[in-house]
Amino acid sequence: MSISANHKPQKANSIILPHVDVRGDIDAINRGRGQFDPATRQVVVRGRVYGMHDDGRTFPIRGDGIVELSRGAFRALTILRAYNGPNDAADYRMSRELDITDEDRLIAIRLWHIRTEAD
Repeated sequence: MSISANHKPQKANSIILPHVDVRGDIDAINRGRGQFDPATRQVVVRGRVYGMHDDGRTFPIRGDGIVELSRGAFRALTILRAYNGPNDAADYRMSRELDITDEDRLIAIRLWHIRTEAD
C-alpha cells in the first residue's frame, strides 16, 4: 500500500489491491495497448481505468482490483499507516476524526488486513 501517513485525501480516492499487476498495466499503457480517451485523460487497460496527469503519471480510478474509497475511509487508512495497523492508539485517533464513520473505519481495517496478508 503506497499510502503514507501524511497522504492527503482527494475528492475521489482509490487504492489498488495487492494482487493487481500494476507494472503490467503500466507496461501495456506505455505500449499503446490501452484505450485512451483524451477528453477525460483516462485510459482503460485490462479491466481497469487509470487517470493520467499532464506529466504522464497515472493513478487508479476504478475496475478489477481497484477499490474506490470515501474521504473518511481513505483518511482512516492513513491513520492505520501512521500507527502500523489497527490498535488502541489508531482507534482513538480515528474516533477523534469527525469525517471518519464507523463504516469507514471497518473498511480501512479490512483493507489493512488484505494488505498484510499479501505481504
